[in-house]
Amino acid sequence: MPTETQMARALDAPGVVQMTIRGVKKPLEELSPSEVATWLEEQGLGHLAPSFKHHKIRGKYLVTLSGNDLKDMGIELVGDQKAIMDELSQLKRAVVRVLRDQILWTGREQLFDNCCQKAMGTCCGLCPTPPDQYTLTNQALKITNVEVFRCCNGLCRCSCLGVDQSVNNIDLNYVKDVDFMRNSGCCIDRGVIRVESDLGSDSRHAEMKINGADAAEVVTLIKNAVEDAKMRREKGRAFGQP
Repeated sequence: MPTETQMARALDAPGVVQMTIRGVKKPLEELSPSEVATWLEEQGLGHLAPSFKHHKIRGKYLVTLSGNDLKDMGIELVGDQKAIMDELSQLKRAVVRVLRDQILWTGREQLFDNCCQKAMGTCCGLCPTPPDQYTLTNQALKITNVEVFRCCNGLCRCSCLGVDQSVNNIDLNYVKDVDFMRNSGCCIDRGVIRVESDLGSDSRHAEMKINGADAAEVVTLIKNAVEDAKMRREKGRAFGQP
């Protein structure tokens, strides 16, 4: 299960979870206490609305409410607690889906180490090469690899003669190690990030080549995302979730 901080982070993106109040859609995090009360009425829980309104429960607070919070609000009947927690669980699942899919970083491959290599690899700029694309979310690192037809003994990449794409989705729960190496050459500064995944009996490696000045920051982003993903997984297991 996500922490309160992670829930709040998901709600920071405007409109990510939409609520329908009297036929009008509105972002969950923007609901006022009065609108939360209206939502409860529409769920058949109108008798609990005064308590939520009195305690100034806004939309962004709904996903962090606990059973103890409900008791503090004066909701003592077990049936009422169960009913409201069922509704809140649905909201939390929606927020979790948003949290997992949130894009933390996007980047593109820096193809060449130096200007000479770039000139040779693109036929002096006549055949620009499409780079690999990278996307980091809270759940996975997506690497879209681009394979380009090569000529002249593999020295020149001729994208005009054919391009193949493949996608490698790396589940952050299985990432074992992330490190990088920075190479500074003629006209170009490139960082090579290596990601190692441990799948039990199988260990896999992936590589990203980006602007050298950004490499350290991107590695930190990936490591933080890996830590958060594993924390959510452990909390989910503690609550009996897969």
